[in-house]
Amino acid sequence: AMQILRAFAPLMQGGIGGTLLRDEVEYEVGFGVVGRMLETAVFQQMFRSTFNYRKRAVERIFPAPVEVPAAS
Repeated sequence: AMQILRAFAPLMQGGIGGTLLRDEVEYEVGFGVVGRMLETAVFQQMFRSTFNYRKRAVERIFPAPVEVPAAS
């Protein structure tokens, strides 16, 4: 079983507003020792890869704002 909770929260950094995206994943592989081995060897890497991909995609769609120096 797997459950994913997605949360969005306002974020202010350096006077620039944005949104913090957060995922919490709960899952159970089952199958005793074999399941724990699969979790370490396969599932953790799969989740890491999936969320790294999503992070890069979100950063491409919503690039970090660039601070423009004030005119003097």
